[in-house]
Amino acid sequence: MAMAGTPLGRLALNAAFLRGVANNPGGLANKGKGFRSSLDSLAGFAFALKTFNLNVAFIRLNSLIVANRAPMIRSASSISPFPLALALTLAAFIALVAPVAFAALVALAILIIVASFALAIAFAAFAAAPAVAITLTKRRAKVKRLLRALINLLL
Repeated sequence: MAMAGTPLGRLALNAAFLRGVANNPGGLANKGKGFRSSLDSLAGFAFALKTFNLNVAFIRLNSLIVANRAPMIRSASSISPFPLALALTLAAFIALVAPVAFAALVALAILIIVASFALAIAFAAFAAAPAVAITLTKRRAKVKRLLRALINLLL
């Protein structure tokens, strides 16, 4: 088991799993097996996934799905629920991820709008600053003149 993590160990596992698939009477597309008899395929898939051997895991998963695919004349009670469970899992994942992705898109749009308004306000403030300074300087000069005139009037 310690050897499974090394490249040589993975190569040995690949060879063993692929030899097992090739030695099967039907190979990857053995449609004669039922779901109960394909539990060894499920175990092989789980073991390959556990050892992070994804090539073999996908081969095992494919053979498991192909083995459980059947003609449409079979009764509904004998059809394997595995592909349906896989589809439902994918649909649930998409249903959970879609609102988060939508919220992220909305947040990004709001951020762009708010940032553009903030930028426009900042530019307007910088443009208005000299006018405000000039106006305040004029008012100060005017107040100084009025105070001098008032002091001259009182003296």
